Amino acid sequence: MTTILVLLALTIAPPMEQKKRDWLDGKVVEVNFRRDMEPPAVSATGAGTGGAVTYKDFFTYTVEGNGMRYQFEEQATKPRFREGEAIKFAIEKKNWFVIDEKGKEKKGDLKGSKKISG
Repeated sequence: MTTILVLLALTIAPPMEQKKRDWLDGKVVEVNFRRDMEPPAVSATGAGTGGAVTYKDFFTYTVEGNGMRYQFEEQATKPRFREGEAIKFAIEKKNWFVIDEKGKEKKGDLKGSKKISG
């Protein structure tokens, strides 16, 4: 009976909608990698806590589209895009959005933009 109720609820409930965004077509023209080191935590007495040094990897993508050049950054273990790759992206305030290979929306930081002089 519970299974029937769950199935019924799924068929009646409206699907969750993704936020409407103004999607742009672009081309990745450059990919850069950066690794930041985070030292072990230090206690209030100044002594180390014995933790290990950790690293965070960041990828910065330079993308051209809509007469603009954008720099996007995301923390990831491997690059999401390659140079020369065409992508669809959206920009809102200081964030950029892209749909990943699984159809999920991903978000990163917009680091800069400038108009391409033609």
